[in-house]
Amino acid sequence: MQLTINDMPEPPEGYEYTGEYRKPREGEYALHNTIVLKCDNDEYNHFHFILRKKRWRASKGSKYFNVECYGKACHDTDMQTYGDDLRYEIGNYFKTEAEAQKAADKLKEFLMQFHGGE
Repeated sequence: MQLTINDMPEPPEGYEYTGEYRKPREGEYALHNTIVLKCDNDEYNHFHFILRKKRWRASKGSKYFNVECYGKACHDTDMQTYGDDLRYEIGNYFKTEAEAQKAADKLKEFLMQFHGGE
């Protein structure tokens, strides 16, 4: 059976759909009828709509922060462009400069692992 977006009930407050309809994995959220389940093991045998907790996103024309290609936190204005959407989708989208800088620092640490931790 092929499901479309029109077949999906409205997600509960604070959650959004991932676009997937499958068996949930451990640690994921799934919609069962109108109840949000947090799957605590891999033994869910039925297909469910997969959810994630809704993340903050700036309103159109408002400021947000991201990690730019030189590894520094910077601000941008969300105009709901492809670039803004892409940053949001991959998680490079933050409410504060401090959050973006923390992510930048973690990203630098992670990348340096590929160079022997130099």
